[in-house]
Amino acid sequence: MGTADAIKGVKPLVDEKFLVINGDVIVRENDLARMIASGDNAIGIKEVDDVNGLGVVELDDNKLKQIYEKSDEPPSNMTNTGIYLF
Repeated sequence: MGTADAIKGVKPLVDEKFLVINGDVIVRENDLARMIASGDNAIGIKEVDDVNGLGVVELDDNKLKQIYEKSDEPPSNMTNTGIYLF
């Protein structure tokens, strides 16, 4: 079980948009404000040089296609920052 399972469990109990932020993440207020202002479901991503040991996202036309958890053959250098808006 992981983050997705926890979100699935609480989503029916929440009537409005909500943020999920991993406990080991430091985030700037203006970044959260931009995410919330978009009005859409969103995931924070960041481009990094070394994705070793990180969750990597695959995008298709700027939309999330798939998340790979610590893949041996990551499809990109865009990482999941552990910030989600639903």
